Parts: sequence; C-alpha cells; structure tokens
Amino acid sequence: MGVREGEAPRGGDAARPTAGGTGPDRDRAELFRALGALSEEPAPEHRRLAELLELPREPDMGTFTDVFVMNLYPYASVHVGPEGMLGGEARGRVAGFWQALGILPPSEPDHLGTLLGLLAELVERESDEEEPAARLLLGRARAALLREHLEPWLPAFLGRVKELGGAYYAAWADLLMDALRHEASRGRELPSDRERTAQVEMPLHLRRVPGVPDPRAGEEGRAAGATGWKVGGTGAGGRGGPDRETVGTTPTGEDFLKALLAPVRSGMILTRSDLVRAGRELGLGTRMGERLYTLKAFLGQDPSSTLSWLAGEARRQASLHGEIEGFDEGVLAFWSERAAATARLLDELASVEVGMNNGDTDHG
Repeated sequence: MGVREGEAPRGGDAARPTAGGTGPDRDRAELFRALGALSEEPAPEHRRLAELLELPREPDMGTFTDVFVMNLYPYASVHVGPEGMLGGEARGRVAGFWQALGILPPSEPDHLGTLLGLLAELVERESDEEEPAARLLLGRARAALLREHLEPWLPAFLGRVKELGGAYYAAWADLLMDALRHEASRGRELPSDRERTAQVEMPLHLRRVPGVPDPRAGEEGRAAGATGWKVGGTGAGGRGGPDRETVGTTPTGEDFLKALLAPVRSGMILTRSDLVRAGRELGLGTRMGERLYTLKAFLGQDPSSTLSWLAGEARRQASLHGEIEGFDEGVLAFWSERAAATARLLDELASVEVGMNNGDTDHG
C-alpha cells in the first residue's frame, strides 16, 4: 500500500500549512506533526508552535542539548535495540516499515520527529481517503505504526523526559503521551481481521530480547568474583602492590554492564544525569565520559554500594512503568517486569559483594 512516493515526511514540516479540510483527524495530524517538530533542534518557528500548544516558554539550545543529546536520545533503536545504541537491527526493522508503505526510508527512520511526521501523514491520508477498503488499510497502517514502533518505547521514554526535561519538555511529554493514548484507544476499536488477531504477541521489538546476564554465569566471572570485575591485585611486577582498578576485565563483566545500559534489556533508561546523581549520593568520584566508563569507575571504587544504588534505581523505574496507563498492558508489563528482574539480580550481586568484602564467601 503506497502512502506517498519520494521524500519522507518530517516532524519539522509542522510549520507548513497542509491542504485539505478541517476536522478532528486533521487537527490530530497537525498535533503530531507539531509535537514531532518540537523534539528536534530548536528553530524560530517553534516559538509559534509552543504558543499554539500552550507550552511554557521555549527552551534554549542548551536545554535541548541536555535533554535530547546528552541524556535521552529520541531514537527508537536506542531504546528497543538489544545493543542500546543507534542503528542495528532495530533501526532496520523501522526502515522496513517505511518500505512496506512504499516510502523511501529517510536517513534516520527511527527518530521520534520523523516517526511522528509519518503518523501525521497516515492520519491525513486516512481522513482524505473516500474508498472504504483503502481507508481501513490506512487505519490499520496507522495502528501498526503505533503498536510496533512507538508504543514499545515511548511511554517509558516520555516518563523520563517528564523527570529530566524541565517545565517545557515535561509539558511537551504530557501532551504527546495523551495524544498517543488516544491513538492506542482508536487502534483497539478498529474492525478485527486475521492480521490483527495474530497480534496477540508482543511487538516484534520486544520479542525474544535477552535480559541482563548474570555475570557469575561464566567460569571467568566466577573466578573474578561476584560480577566479573577485579579490584586490586598483585601488580604486573609480582611485587604484591596494588594494581590499577579495572572493571569488565572479562567478556562476561563487560556484557553485564552494557546490558544495564540497554533499556530494552534492563527495563530502565539509565542516563548521564542519573549517574551524576549516583556519584553524588554515594560520595564517589564522578569521571566525565561515556556512561560505561562512569559505571566502571564507580564499580572500581565501591562495587557493593554501586550495585545497591543501581538496584534501587531499577525498582524506582519499575514502579514508574507500573503507573503508566492507557497503553497495551503486555508492553507496560514487559518494562515493569524487566526492571524488577534487573533489580533482583543487582540486589543479589550487591549482597555477594558485601559478603566477599566481609570475608564470608567460600572460595573452596
């Protein structure tokens, strides 16, 4: 089913008037297009959009950078990809959806602004379509975009934006969350068909995704300690002096840390701001750098306290997921249960570290 050949719709097109009539669907399309534009780098036309949406005073470039560049990346692949990074299979899956609609995927098919622009396009096309069968197909495409590529990550993501984004982006997140709830409700009211009946399974992004691995599982991890890292040592010269603190010295330990930073695996979105807060609360030296580097530094200084803090954060975010309403219950449960499972593992690892530090672990 073709939607439009050529250039893909962008959230930034929100300031461009659209042809066609007015009505609830047209207004909803414009809302999604505007909200998508406001997830991108601030531009002069955003001031008018913010006024129309009754948002607080528009943010400066520094606020935008802190929220969407340094802490909360507005890309589906970061949140639903098992690597927790841009690109990969998750981005390819989103690009495949564009192709299925007959649209050449843009360079960043999984950017939030781009996806909301596509949703606005589908809303408009459905509203303008007069042939019932074609209109139903467009409605199902609209519902599939939400279910497969927006709902699997946006409720969790927007919850964190509300915490870290200040007044402007918190209000923006509330508006988008409400609009997506309306879309989810509308999608559930579509006439059922064989394809939709088969969608009792989780969205593809959330199927068969491994959780956080237990770093004690491998032989090297068991030899190195509870979590596969080594603190102190005999030194390269064999003189018994302290070695440099290292973390992730085995593949098991490194995989464990990377999985903690992949939202779909750990169930939590762990940001740079969170780690700064952890360092402050634990009294640890915070070394500026990538999150993985910071985590390694914390674990090198105080493994048990760091693990306990991470467990508490996982429980906190599990509770946040549990408070979200209006979306697919299976998706919400996925995030809540995954974060709770991560918290249990971290609690256990922290207790093992405490036992080792107290000399209670049996090494026989």
